[in-house]
Amino acid sequence: MAIQLMKSPDEGRRVVGRALEDLWPETGAASALGGARMDMSDPLPLYQLRLDKITGPHSIDEAEQVGWRYLIEKGGSAAFADVGQTAGGTMRFASLSRNDNARRLLAAAHLAETVAIQADEKYDIRVLDVPALRTSAVWLAGSHDLFIPYIDNKRLRGHLIQVEDDFRDHLVEQAERARASFDIGSSSSPRLMGG
Repeated sequence: MAIQLMKSPDEGRRVVGRALEDLWPETGAASALGGARMDMSDPLPLYQLRLDKITGPHSIDEAEQVGWRYLIEKGGSAAFADVGQTAGGTMRFASLSRNDNARRLLAAAHLAETVAIQADEKYDIRVLDVPALRTSAVWLAGSHDLFIPYIDNKRLRGHLIQVEDDFRDHLVEQAERARASFDIGSSSSPRLMGG
């Protein structure tokens, strides 16, 4: 079938454009005289899942939308920009990433598009970040969610971007290991200075 995009805020693209003028000048009007064209995607909803919310395979349902992520391509370079919403409802620029993670996200988004076209159902496309576990994935949300990790330091080094059938279970295992390593009640836990 296909991917359906959530309605995004109108001013988000303007906010990212202004930030790019300052942070990546080659993408703005100065580059209009020559060079590669900049392509900016429609924004993907950005979801975040906190470590304390990961208790089982269905913990993904606890992820909260925290903003929007724009994918950017220009002359072989890849980047992504995040925007969020202030308490007053206006959009604000949050970050720009121009690194391997951006290239991997772009590859994951392209794979998600291919997978969704071949599927029998429609998917909402999202980005899921789990900062405490240093893990991020493109999330095809539907009756049978699919995940395409693009950041996972321990699992993805040198591996291809692909749909991970065991993503939920792996997330739970990672969370359990992380909580065990930070178990403050254990005698082997690291002590803070002055503690």
